[in-house]
Amino acid sequence: MQRFMPRFLAILFMYLVVLGALSFLIYLIVSTAIAQVSSLASTIHTLLTPTSATRLSPFEQALRLFGLTPDQMHRFALR
Repeated sequence: MQRFMPRFLAILFMYLVVLGALSFLIYLIVSTAIAQVSSLASTIHTLLTPTSATRLSPFEQALRLFGLTPDQMHRFALR
């Protein structure tokens, strides 16, 4: 590499390449995490919002399939 550029510039260039690659990986991880958390928040909102027909949220409907009554859910929520 000394034929093309001085040692100092070669080292600086390699540091910049490694730093750029790490920055790109961090960007990919963070942007994916943000998208996943946004999707999770949307799904949780959907599960906890009551439907107009039954006045129970889909989450409460699922708990009723396991045998929990609305009174039991309400008492648990008050703890």
